[in-house]
Parts: sequence; C-alpha cells; structure tokens
Amino acid sequence: MKKLIFLALSLTFFASCTTSDSPFVEEKAPVSLENGILFLNEGNYLSGNASLGFISTDFSEIVENIAKNNNDSLGDVAQSLTFYNNKAFIVLNNSNKIEVFDRYTFKHENTIESNLNQPRYIAFSNNKMYVTNYGSQSVTIYNANSFDFLNEISLNGPVDNITTLNRKIYIQKAAFSEGNEIVIVDDKTDGIVKTIQVEDKLQSIVAHSDFIYAVSSINSRSHFYKIDAQDDKVITHFLSTKNMNAQNLRADENILYYTSNNQVYQWFPNDTTVQLDPVLTIKDATDLFATFYGFNVIDSRIYVADAGNYNQASKISIYNLKGDKLKSFYGGILTNQFYKNYKLK
Repeated sequence: MKKLIFLALSLTFFASCTTSDSPFVEEKAPVSLENGILFLNEGNYLSGNASLGFISTDFSEIVENIAKNNNDSLGDVAQSLTFYNNKAFIVLNNSNKIEVFDRYTFKHENTIESNLNQPRYIAFSNNKMYVTNYGSQSVTIYNANSFDFLNEISLNGPVDNITTLNRKIYIQKAAFSEGNEIVIVDDKTDGIVKTIQVEDKLQSIVAHSDFIYAVSSINSRSHFYKIDAQDDKVITHFLSTKNMNAQNLRADENILYYTSNNQVYQWFPNDTTVQLDPVLTIKDATDLFATFYGFNVIDSRIYVADAGNYNQASKISIYNLKGDKLKSFYGGILTNQFYKNYKLK
C-alpha cells in the first residue's frame, strides 16, 4: 500500500462504495497497447480490486482492466510496475506476489510468490531481479528469466524504492517518512559496498544519466542531492525552506520534477538551488496527499491522479509544461503511478 497510515481509512470507506464510484470501464479494446501510457490502480486494502489501465498518447483510447490472471483481478494493493525486456512485472503488496505479463498484449505469463513479504518495488541488473520487501526489511533476489529465488539481503530497516546504474543497485532504506539512507549493492556479489546518509525522511530516489538524485523532506524544508554513480559521492547538496515537503521525484528528458505541497517544480541537473517558479499549481487542492497520489512526467506531459476520498475512482488529469490541462478522465481506485509503454526498437 502506498501509505500505511491510510489502511484504516481504506477499510472505513470501501464498504460504502456505490456504483457511481466505480472506475470507468470501456469494453472496446484498443487497437494496440504498444504505444501509450499505463496507469496503475492500487485498489482498496483487503478488497482485491487492483487494476491496470491504458490511455493512448493521442487520448483517443482509454481502457481499464487490461491485465488479469485467468480473468481474475490482479490482487490486493498494486504497488508498482516494472518493465524488463518484453515483460511487465506488477507488484501486489498485500497479496505478496508479482504478476508477470507480456508488456504489449498483457497476456498473463507467470506468478512469483516465493520469499515475498509486503513487496514494493523491482529493479533488474546482471540478469537478476531485485525486490524490496517492507515486511521483512530486505531485498530478495531472483533469476530474471526463470524467477527462481537466489538470495536475500537483510537491511534491518524500512525499504522502499530501488533503482540500478553502472552495475550497482541503489536501495532507498527509508519508507513512510522513516529512514535516511541509500544502500548500494554490487550486482556481481550482491554485497553491500557503501551506504550514503542523507537528512531525515528520505522521500524519493531516481537514476538519471550517470547520477542518482534524491530528496529528503519534512513540512518545513527539503534537501536535494546529486550523487555521482561512478564513485558514489555526493557532488551537489542544497537546502530549501521555500520548496518544502518535496516528494515524488521523477526524471523526463534530462529534467527532474518533484511535487511540493500543491505544486510541481523542475530541477535541472546543474542546479545548486531550487527553481522558485512552479510549472504546475493545483489551485483547488484540499488534501495534498490525495492530490498527487499518482504523479509522473512523460514526454513533457504531467500526469496527476487525485485519489479523492480514497474509495472512489481517481480523477486523472494531464497537463503540458505551461500548466494547461490537456485531458481529464476517471481511472481506477487509488491510481498511484503512470508508465510509458512504447514498443522497443
């Protein structure tokens, strides 16, 4: 689940969901799922109503529930999706499983269940699959082709996002505003080679070009880090009390983006201080957590999912970098992320 503090809220609301709150479902399938944007719908905790949707880049096709296992729903709490070659891996946090699909047809191919304990994110390197597990505070490792379990790295602390660069695995040893470390693992030995400490409440990490970027924040400030992935040294670090509560770090076309309260800001790779002018402001935001429950920037378009009351269909809005709204529609329940799914050449 995206935030443990909302488990009780989800349990309170899911029983009262009405037909009018159900996500939009279109019976007609798109001509192709090869070139478009996927949106992952987390679903209510304990309800087993996670789903995956698709929107074409010209917005002409919108289809829900494209990924099923033998016509059953995905499972309980869809946490994340990761591509590897021609496959899509969907992590079901509360089902303790990973569903594997063909990424272009979404025909179901496999289910991975061994050694998972509240799994969250996946990264691939050296023909291995690395999975963070919040429940066991560890990273489990699998053969990327056979999915056989290989090893486990115990981290003795909360774990969340994970990414790879230069044959190294970068693990966010922080989750739910607890933790302040980035753990680096060699993909040949699967041993920890370095740990980088940042300020408290590490929120996001992302790999871009030859660098790892990270933000840590609280309601009154944000810290921004740029780490050289060659020697894993912090080469840029700056503090802001203006763009506070920075979260949801993303990368698109050599620009970083993040949310700060009800706004979206850019972070250019050579910046040594924050940009003060937002590229997007959500003026009618009331619940800041719900407002950016899902967020990404893909091909200079900003994708935002507002979770509403956490039990209704999420309102998805797409903007350009001038802040103009290009499209809005309703997705599934708790839309938490957007993914670029273009045919590999």
